[in-house]
Amino acid sequence: MIHGTQIAIEYGYQVKAKPLPASVVAFSNAGKGKIFVNSKLPEYRQNFGILHELAHLQMKHKPPYTEEMEIEADQLAAELLLPISNIGNITDLHFLKSKFPYVSYEFLARRLADLGHMVAVYDNGQLKTKNGPLNGYQGRIARQAFVDKADVQGNEVTAFYVPSNGTWERVILVCFLA
Repeated sequence: MIHGTQIAIEYGYQVKAKPLPASVVAFSNAGKGKIFVNSKLPEYRQNFGILHELAHLQMKHKPPYTEEMEIEADQLAAELLLPISNIGNITDLHFLKSKFPYVSYEFLARRLADLGHMVAVYDNGQLKTKNGPLNGYQGRIARQAFVDKADVQGNEVTAFYVPSNGTWERVILVCFLA
């Protein structure tokens, strides 16, 4: 299992977990060789945060970070955490989650989007993010997954139902490449 702390240590950084404000996932202090991560967050969020900060350090970004720097750090963190080559042709989100438990469902969906699949994330029945156009048929498949509280397979599309965490209920719609 990949763990952000292990990778950061391999690059010569110490990782310190401590309670941080809810809006802060992680931050780094290059001069002291440390990455601080919010201990109140789930492990998969901590992993990505650590690697995001490591990416800033490795790319020698200096605060204040620009939007371009944040995107670069996200991309490098994603590749360190779960290289696209590890996904291969697997498109079943639940199988991917069982194979890569150290990342979130949403992160897995983003990696499928990086492979060119159209992905839409719905929280509590509302569209949260998407990386391409949606049609009415795809929206109906997603709504059905909420109603059934189960995955719903359609024509070249699957709505994956993600069990509730108590505050939200999520469906991730994936339209597969032909």
